[in-house]
Amino acid sequence: MPREAGEWRLYILSCTCTNGRTTIHVGISKNVNRRLEQHRSGKVKATAGRTIVRLAHSGTMSKSEALRLEIRTKRLSPEKKRLVAGRWNETISQDTNPT
Repeated sequence: MPREAGEWRLYILSCTCTNGRTTIHVGISKNVNRRLEQHRSGKVKATAGRTIVRLAHSGTMSKSEALRLEIRTKRLSPEKKRLVAGRWNETISQDTNPT
């Protein structure tokens, strides 16, 4: 299915901190590649100073659906967020760009 300008995705980032701790970040975007670069470059406060080790993203949906899913996903425990991400298209994002 080709992506259209109005289609949104929920994404989940797995990050490591300098102390070795793993964190999970959940967000929505129309352009996951652009948003990933913003996270990597430190432009997003929530992930600044962290190394992104894995990206998973959902299929496309409307903005309202993505916002509702983001809220529900953010309420999950880190373990459940990892389970959700494992069901999606996962990309190890250290050296490659997400598809």
